[in-house]
Amino acid sequence: MLSPRARFSRTGCHWDRKEFQDHKRCAEKPNLSGAQKTLDDGPDSPAAAPTRSVRFRIHLREPKEIVVMRARKYWLVAAVLAALIAPASALAAISVGEAAVGTSVQDRQLYGQNFQFDRSVGRLYAFTRIVGAENPTQVSHRWYYGDELVAEVSLPVRGSNWRTWSSKAVMPDWTGSWRVEVVSEDGSVIDSLNFSVQ
Repeated sequence: MLSPRARFSRTGCHWDRKEFQDHKRCAEKPNLSGAQKTLDDGPDSPAAAPTRSVRFRIHLREPKEIVVMRARKYWLVAAVLAALIAPASALAAISVGEAAVGTSVQDRQLYGQNFQFDRSVGRLYAFTRIVGAENPTQVSHRWYYGDELVAEVSLPVRGSNWRTWSSKAVMPDWTGSWRVEVVSEDGSVIDSLNFSVQ
């Protein structure tokens, strides 16, 4: 039996997962023929031989399948984190550079801009210029008549300085307070336009 002070410098002992739980089984495996032995039996040993110790090296190796599975798990976690962080950083940079309500849009320009409109207007346009988008995204225009949501229009944003607009038919009896909320892809309200119809 090996002394508690035995050190190992001989190669050739490889533990599998089952053998790793009991090092004594692995210690019995090496073929020590030809190795130099200096086994130390301790001071109380009846043997008069000089102090000796057996040296051999133990290599621990995990099965290749476990290493591959572990690497795949780490790559999957990194990919998921990257997918979550990148869009969030792009959305956080979006803002409204220009926003107004008017009576028409021609050549990507708003006309008839105002905060109060006659009931005979027929149709109104909410015009916005979105800035800061580093990747393609979208915004929504939510049209409210009083506190009631009466329309929601999704609009693509494909550039860092992107003009886009939506429109809403207005009946003559729909008088009172109106507003249009500009909402980013993550649901945040990034601007609000208030106007009235008289």
